[in-house]
Amino acid sequence: MAFLPYISIPTYAQAPAPEQWMSLVEAHGHGTRKRVPQSVTTQLHELIMMGMRTREGIQDSPTWRQLTNGQSPYDHFNARASVQRMQAAGLVVCDLHRATIRPTAAGVAVADSILSEML
Repeated sequence: MAFLPYISIPTYAQAPAPEQWMSLVEAHGHGTRKRVPQSVTTQLHELIMMGMRTREGIQDSPTWRQLTNGQSPYDHFNARASVQRMQAAGLVVCDLHRATIRPTAAGVAVADSILSEML
């Protein structure tokens, strides 16, 4: 599988007050005060935290595979003992066909606990 060159997803800090933001937009064309690149680990954690708080879970995507050296979410999590315990408890589903992992309805209710096991 060929991968695109890695591109870091940055964090942006905007001007806090409308007047400051407008002054920056007029002077520079945008209201961003600071742009900070995120590490691969931080980006991966963000995808996990956001995905596991939705019914769809973590979807297989080029971005996910780029951050995990080509692994699907299924491949990345399915063999972990903690994930297998959560599957047995009915909290998550690892879907080989869709190459995803997602919380069940019961899992969404305890998303913080699931995330502490996954991160």
